[in-house]
Amino acid sequence: MTRHFTQIADERFRKARVTFRDGEPKLLGADGEPESFIGTMSGFERRSFGLAFSLALAEITQRRIPLVIDTPLGNADSKYRLRTLKALTKFDSDQIIILTHDCEVTADLLAGIEREVGQKFLVEFDAKTNESLVRPNRFFED
Repeated sequence: MTRHFTQIADERFRKARVTFRDGEPKLLGADGEPESFIGTMSGFERRSFGLAFSLALAEITQRRIPLVIDTPLGNADSKYRLRTLKALTKFDSDQIIILTHDCEVTADLLAGIEREVGQKFLVEFDAKTNESLVRPNRFFED
């Protein structure tokens, strides 16, 4: 859990350790720094914790099943976006499916992980037919 969280979250947490004392997740700081409650952190820090928890759970179960992550970059400042995507692509899984929208994963971000992307699909809603169309090998800006 700690390893995954520190790969994604702000660098000030690089030496922290995730704990679950008294039923509430906390970060214990290095060198005697006070503990921080996950629930009091920023939106992205809480999202980072959720992603790290999901990755740790998938790792612990040792099941090779697809991991589906919806909008992993929500609340993330630009400096965390590529780092988060790289952490996800480095995770040892047979398949990670990232659901995103056009303003979240841009072409520049995709370029930073393109070698790790097996497939892309663009889902577009067609108002005339009132259905979603799945377009393989497409991205928002293609």
